[in-house]
Amino acid sequence: MFAKLASKTDKPLIDPSSAAAKFGDPLAEKTSWLPLKPGGANFKTNILKEIHPGRLEFRASGGMKIFSGIFAVIGISVLAVKLAKFPPHPHKEDWFLLAFGALFALVGLGMLFFGSIPAVFDKHHGYYAKTLKKPEGIADISAMKNHTKLNRIHAIQLISEFCSGDKSRYYSYELNLVLEDGSRLNVIDHGNVEAVRADAKKLAGFLGKPLWDAI
Repeated sequence: MFAKLASKTDKPLIDPSSAAAKFGDPLAEKTSWLPLKPGGANFKTNILKEIHPGRLEFRASGGMKIFSGIFAVIGISVLAVKLAKFPPHPHKEDWFLLAFGALFALVGLGMLFFGSIPAVFDKHHGYYAKTLKKPEGIADISAMKNHTKLNRIHAIQLISEFCSGDKSRYYSYELNLVLEDGSRLNVIDHGNVEAVRADAKKLAGFLGKPLWDAI
């Protein structure tokens, strides 16, 4: 499960000039069509929810919570058992199990924490942001890394990425926001192509922006 995954996409699946013709938009030629977020997941990590008519949020899926929870539970269980019976003169195996439990616990809790950060599209306040805090309550919202005003979003981009590791090969699909200057922000990246496409269509309709589907 800790096998290192690497993107095998070293060139865009669609040529920028072809993208401009396909989508009828010159900005598509100035936009990168390479994966924005290396790696990904081979299962559905996020679900799109309508909080109210003016607000959509991508939140962690049940599968993501279970996957992260397994790591956390294994790690915490190993730590608890090992610490309860930790010998006064520990051997290498004792330290290994302690480190193993700590690693799994940290990975699981980290995935739960970062996976729980919602990606919010709010028409009332006119922003997109990935944050646990309410952006409207942040003094300098422009300083946030994953944030933009909705009126700066030009299009929704869908691209695929082939990921390969020691024992795992799969496609992961990115949903990115293309801004008015051609730069991009990643929103989600997972392996369920039907869900990604359905969510992208819903988001494009919600924002009134074109969908550039290059999957």
